[in-house]
Amino acid sequence: MRGNRIWLGIGVPVFLGAGLVAACGTGEDVDPSAASLVAESTTSLVSLGSERIESAAGDSASGDSASGDSASGDSASGDSGDKGQDSITTTTTRTTTTEAPPPTPETSDGQSLLLFAYGTAGGWSGDDWTSGDWDEDLGTLAEWTGREATVLTIDGVQGVASIGEPGEICEPIGLNGLPTQPALEYSNGYPEIGIVAHWDPVPRQWDMLEAPPDIYLDEVGALIQGRGIDPAGAVLDQVIRVDLEGDGIDEILISANDNWDFAVVPSEDTYSVVILRKVVDGDVRSAILHFEVADPGEESFFFLRMRLAGFADLNGDGKLEILTQEEYYEGSSVTAWEYTNDDLGPSEVLITGCGA
Repeated sequence: MRGNRIWLGIGVPVFLGAGLVAACGTGEDVDPSAASLVAESTTSLVSLGSERIESAAGDSASGDSASGDSASGDSASGDSGDKGQDSITTTTTRTTTTEAPPPTPETSDGQSLLLFAYGTAGGWSGDDWTSGDWDEDLGTLAEWTGREATVLTIDGVQGVASIGEPGEICEPIGLNGLPTQPALEYSNGYPEIGIVAHWDPVPRQWDMLEAPPDIYLDEVGALIQGRGIDPAGAVLDQVIRVDLEGDGIDEILISANDNWDFAVVPSEDTYSVVILRKVVDGDVRSAILHFEVADPGEESFFFLRMRLAGFADLNGDGKLEILTQEEYYEGSSVTAWEYTNDDLGPSEVLITGCGA
């Protein structure tokens, strides 16, 4: 399913009346949309039909000509709205940031590197995304030895780690990578991700919404219903508000997994969904980064579950790439997604992982 993405033009109506709220990325306990978004988006999504939903789940079709639904309603940010209310007050958790010095500026101008406990993903070469053939050319990795990486998780920046000598990191398949000191591990189930760059790789923070509007749950329910799963089984893992492009207008990212326990053989009702919502030309749209439903005829240990792992500027353009975490039985990976533009939406640019 990886790499198959589609924009869904939900076209959520916006109320322009007295309920207008300007909460443009302030971090206050207000859903960031300038205007509330009514729950009719669920109806709009369902009206796309099962054929469109199938396409969203893995076909290479590209939906509407625009993309995403930011957490921004009118010209401000946000994606609020709950059953026709004019504005929504939500509880948010501000990501915590540990003050740390920036990484040493020893990397070549315009270059970066992304790594985690079980692999080295590559990074930005100065001109394009690159993933070196580490198994055949350890010398390329050795150039990064001794440098410092900013360490982040879904909770924000955690500090720095020093890069050691390259070697085998993923034992089952002999994958090479770069160890760090302290070692990159997992924190509360989320991977610690290291980023080497001479610019600030985390110029902005993000908010986890603890009480998100029902519209997000409705959207997930409509998606899984289109694949034959009872929408009553819809659950939200994460709803995150973040300004990806640094334009003062927030986007909303949603992950939904019926069961994050990747050691469990999936059932016929098992699903995994990651969605980006963004306002484009005044319309609320959704892009699906991942949508997988278990095949009821197969008891596969390789069902891929995905959720959000953080955000970082990996190419120095001031925009945040989306970082996701993928897990399956005896397998783990991290993927970076670049928001290309409003026509193409998010595209996968880097990935690394280890598994049997």
